[in-house]
Amino acid sequence: MEVNSEAVVWRGSPTRSEWLPLKPWTRLFLPSSAKHEASWKPIEVSGTVEDSNADLEEEVREVVYYDDPIDLNQKLKPGTFNVVYPDPSFSGCEEIVNESDYFDGKVEWVARWNASEEKEPTPLVHWWFAWAIARIEHGPYLWTSLVFDETADLAPESAKADVHETYEKVKALRKVMADSRKFHFSLFYLAHHEENLHSKIRRTIQWRISMPDGTANPAEENNDRAPVGFSSIPMIRDQLSRRPVGNLIFWNETSFNKVVWDDIAKFPEDERRWLKISLSEGCARARSGVEATGGEGGEPADD
Repeated sequence: MEVNSEAVVWRGSPTRSEWLPLKPWTRLFLPSSAKHEASWKPIEVSGTVEDSNADLEEEVREVVYYDDPIDLNQKLKPGTFNVVYPDPSFSGCEEIVNESDYFDGKVEWVARWNASEEKEPTPLVHWWFAWAIARIEHGPYLWTSLVFDETADLAPESAKADVHETYEKVKALRKVMADSRKFHFSLFYLAHHEENLHSKIRRTIQWRISMPDGTANPAEENNDRAPVGFSSIPMIRDQLSRRPVGNLIFWNETSFNKVVWDDIAKFPEDERRWLKISLSEGCARARSGVEATGGEGGEPADD
């Protein structure tokens, strides 16, 4: 990140917190229009760890409040790691998407507290469609990389032309991906089963990464079929099934490269717990922007 002057954006989720090993460097983005509650939860429900309140300002480098996707992008900084929790009120999303050249049609965005029998709540994960469009159409254009775990949550193969226009949003995301590089925007998707991701997205992916999980990497000797969007697989043999975590194969249709990296260990206090951040209806904050709680000049916060 620092070498490339790149802003890395990690998908924040109320059901997971795999970013915790990087918490001393984390700029944690929360929506200014929502109330948040943070608590520590046991990883093992039968374990000895009990629920407890979490002070976010003591855990991360900075807590940053944003008003809408455009405001968030303006607050990103080069060489930083940013964990973003989407806004359940969808502030600014309707205008961004409905006025976009990437989206066909109009769609209403409904917060869950405004839902009714006539209006279904918009899935929270759809906020990321608006953010990606805002990044392309409104900038600013510093190098930005999105790391999105469980990508099928956003663009499932089963996407339909429903009341939320999920299918049209997936189409818009594909268009964003096609234009992303010229706007200094990279998208990295993580998934256990690629086939659960919509084919329009898979067809646009230019590089793939295979990681060890006890199964073989795609290989010619196993008669594996090339994934959607690729015409061939360059690996002839299995090279991963017996490898430990910390190994991967980075590949496209014609070539591949093996990469090894050191594990980023959890902090001892986080080995048996995870951080749940819940967002609900709240009062808008003043547009003051940032609460900084970590060190200065690029140094990590004291942990």
